[in-house]
Amino acid sequence: MRVLHKPRPSMLRETSAAAPVHAVRHVRRGQDLNLLDFTLLVIGAVIGADVYVVAAIGAGLLGPAQLVAWLVAGALAALIGVAFVQCAAIHPRVGGSYAYARAAFGPFVGFAAGWALYVGEWIALPVFPVAFANYLMYFIPDLPAAVGVVFAVVRPTGALEHLTPFTPLGWSGFGASVLVIFWAYAGFELAVLPAAEVQNPARTLPRGLIVGMATATLFYVLTAAAVVVALPWSVAAGSQRSLADALDAMLAALGAPGVAALVLSNVLDLTRLIDSAMFFLGICYVLTGLAALRLVNRSPQHRLHIPGLRPIVVLAALSGFVLAVQAPPELMLVGAGVMCIGVMLYVVRRSAWRTAISNEEHQLEHWLNEHHSWLLHFVRRA
Repeated sequence: MRVLHKPRPSMLRETSAAAPVHAVRHVRRGQDLNLLDFTLLVIGAVIGADVYVVAAIGAGLLGPAQLVAWLVAGALAALIGVAFVQCAAIHPRVGGSYAYARAAFGPFVGFAAGWALYVGEWIALPVFPVAFANYLMYFIPDLPAAVGVVFAVVRPTGALEHLTPFTPLGWSGFGASVLVIFWAYAGFELAVLPAAEVQNPARTLPRGLIVGMATATLFYVLTAAAVVVALPWSVAAGSQRSLADALDAMLAALGAPGVAALVLSNVLDLTRLIDSAMFFLGICYVLTGLAALRLVNRSPQHRLHIPGLRPIVVLAALSGFVLAVQAPPELMLVGAGVMCIGVMLYVVRRSAWRTAISNEEHQLEHWLNEHHSWLLHFVRRA
């Protein structure tokens, strides 16, 4: 057995000083996530409690035509997801949009992307507690969608009655509806965080994204369809618990007893809350899409195996812009003010933040070297 000698501390310091953190690849964990694993990550990151809130809002904006908005929002989410996947394939580091934009354009743009993401997610935090309080029901998430399919098959006449007219309010509220409905798809960006652990990322990431987003879109469209076929659009628009009301109506029509959900709170204007959050997330998506385009131009050898990748990434950035400008003007004005506050914070604190980031990177690199030394020592003893 050949004896492995423990490297001298001076050698470790020289190595760590010469290479950035992301270049230390010999201690990176194995790529253990296959296509199924990543697909499930996408589905789990997307599907959540949002659909319990957004279906009623969509009914109030478009009526039955909200089903079209669900499909469009799913397509936009997939486009933006490609940008995130491409960034993760080239720059597989913790930090998400902040890390991608920083790598592509520098610290300031990275801060802007991270600030927009942080504020958008922070604003939307109350959505989920309110959704839980409005339902508080003991059903598996796909029960309303399954009952909706059964209802449409068993009672097609009643289902068709609620589908006509398909556009009772016209298409003027389509953009606002897509903006609100897109919130239900937000979360796909979290699936790319463990990109460094994915096997053959250039192929696995886009395939997993496509299958995962298609599955999530199908689930959401079927769930929204359950509301559309079970309730008149005017009733669904005024409901604070549209899925529970739709389930009651469908079970009653099928001869089963209705199931009422307990309502604890109906106090927040969720539409404006979601609109505000989507303004900031739209900015984040724009910067991530542009970062993906620049990173692909820098490292074409790491591009995803997707035909027409660059136009898709450009469309992803445009999709983020479209989502951001769908917010009401007064909310965009407030959002612009919040972004300006972030810029001022960056100008005032940038030196301290850069020092903190540098220290954290050095600490991580030191830990990696210590881990490497411990491993060599362990092998030597063995």
